[in-house]
Amino acid sequence: MPTVCPLCKHRMGDLQPSCPRCNGDLGALVHVVDAANRKFNEGLGWARQERWRLAAEAFSAALALNPTDEEAADFLDRVRTAGDRNRVVAGEI
Repeated sequence: MPTVCPLCKHRMGDLQPSCPRCNGDLGALVHVVDAANRKFNEGLGWARQERWRLAAEAFSAALALNPTDEEAADFLDRVRTAGDRNRVVAGEI
């Protein structure tokens, strides 16, 4: 998905530290996207360990940082469903 410069609305292929059109500083945006990616990967790690609550928290954080991340939203739905299934089997619901 292309990145859009929040300053001049130029569509870039990949996120860069500065916009090639307006030369605006996009460093803060780069850090937010990196943080979202780290939370997403953390969620994957927790999901592999079937730690559903921790995975859901990580995917939720990724979505808070990057609300357009459809993959994080999909995984959040999946881990919530898996967590719900486990609670039913354990008799918690």
